[in-house]
Formats: sequence, structure tokens, C-alpha cells
Amino acid sequence: MESHNYCLVKKNKLYEDLYEILEESELIMDNPNHKESIKYKIKTLVKSYLNNKISISNTFSTSNESLEDLMVEITGNSEDESLQGNTLLMFANSESMYEVVFMEQLGITKSDSDLNQLASISNIELAPIYGNIAIVKSSYVDGKLTNGLVTEDDIINLVTNNFYHGGVMLNSDGTTLELEFSGDNPNIMIGGNFKQLPPIQMFGLTLVGYNEEGTELNKLASELYGKEIKGRLYVATLCPITNNRFWGITLDIVQNLIKLIKFSEGTPEEKNVIDKINKELEDDKLKNPFFLLKKYCV
Repeated sequence: MESHNYCLVKKNKLYEDLYEILEESELIMDNPNHKESIKYKIKTLVKSYLNNKISISNTFSTSNESLEDLMVEITGNSEDESLQGNTLLMFANSESMYEVVFMEQLGITKSDSDLNQLASISNIELAPIYGNIAIVKSSYVDGKLTNGLVTEDDIINLVTNNFYHGGVMLNSDGTTLELEFSGDNPNIMIGGNFKQLPPIQMFGLTLVGYNEEGTELNKLASELYGKEIKGRLYVATLCPITNNRFWGITLDIVQNLIKLIKFSEGTPEEKNVIDKINKELEDDKLKNPFFLLKKYCV
């Protein structure tokens, strides 16, 4: 029997608190040399919220038990019929996905003092979310979505991923390197010689490439983009569905994308894989294209 839980996050000023800490410590997000120090500050801040603003629930054996407990916590047991439940995606990768569960009062203007900054900066719509919220985790096991256990480390990673995003450097000699950047300008990490290419969409993802033109053909980059690319290419991605902010991408994901591109011109069995992916992408409930890449490329 699977066990699962949720994380309760009360209204907070995490974003303001973090930037106050960084200012006092003279740390700057855009400075690559400050990355590890800032990650440590994020970890310390989240830990300081534990058992005050953030708490991990007990484990439950059924979804109904978990949902009932969760709703009591985020509504304060209110019977106000104007409250309406909603969920938004916070983060996803090839292993798990995290969603925020919150209550809305349509037509009611909320005060900034009720803002839940952790939830607001983490959801893919960047929608302002107020009051208490819950974070739930789903994991992918044997190709299926199952309820998961949220941990303290999950919350630390969720917050960190709002500020740092993984990308992949494809070199002309065939070597690769995963590099993180902060904010919305990878050039601060990779350098000003890289020029942004028009975004491309494939298999539910929006890729943003940055090319440093050279004379040597970049085979991996050319396979990925379906056209000749010379010089180095840095590949980043936007969050699925809304494309509102940068997300994380790994070398495995890039390699799986290239594999699927080859499938589209391959055997009938390989083309059938593409058809299956496209069919699943048409399902409005699907929120994690990263898992599809893993599911069909293993």
C-alpha cells in the first residue's frame, strides 16, 4: 500500500526574506561565483520556516484521508461556500511533479499581507496565491503516476529551482557540459558571444538555444535543430504549458529529444512511438512532458 503526504505552507514573505538576506550578505543572483553561497542561504531560509510557516504532514494510506486533512488545513475548516479549490503545477522533471493546492474566492480582492510568496513565485502561471496552501507530490513508477511523499529537501529544491535553471552546452567536438544559470539571461553564465536563436517546440517542450558561431559543424546541435549549426550551442528550456519562465533541462533530456527526432524518420515501430507521445500530449491532464521523454526512450 502506497503512502503519501503533503506539505502545508502558510502565507509568507519568503521572496522578500531571501532578498533581504542576500542584500545583507552582499550576494548577487547574477554572479556565478555566488551560486553556492546563495543556494546555502536558500536552504537555511527554508529550514528556518519549518514547523512555523512550513510543515510536512503525517503520512496517509488513502487519497481521501490525505485530501480531507489537507482541505481542513488550508481552509481553516471554513464552510464559506465562496471558496473554490484549485491546483497549479509548480515543478516537474522525469521523476516527479509537484502541484500547489489552494483556495480562491472569486471576485474578492486580497491584501498583499495575505500573499503566499513561496506559492506565487513557484507556480507556472506566476499567479498570485493567497493564504495557506498545500504542496503535493506525484512520482512516476513503472510508467504510471502515483502519490508521493514530500520531503524537506523537495521544498528546498522547489525554491532553488525558481532561481537557478539547468542548461546543456553542446560543443562542436561532441562533448557536452551541464551548466546552471540564474534568472532569465543565460548569457551571464555562458558569455556575450552566444546569440539567441528563435525558440523551437518539440514534444511538449519549448527549447531556447544560444549559438556561438564557429567554423566547425556541431553534429548534436544540428540533429536537435534539424538544420546545420556550427560552433557551440547552449540549450535551455521554458516551463511547460505557459512558457512563463525558464526551467531546467539535462543532458539526458537533450539526448532523448535527439533520439525521438530520429524516430520520426525511422522504422514503423519507431514512428509509432512518436504517435503515442503526440496522443498523450493531447491529453489536457498531462503536465509533465519530461516524463514522456523518459517513458518512451528507455
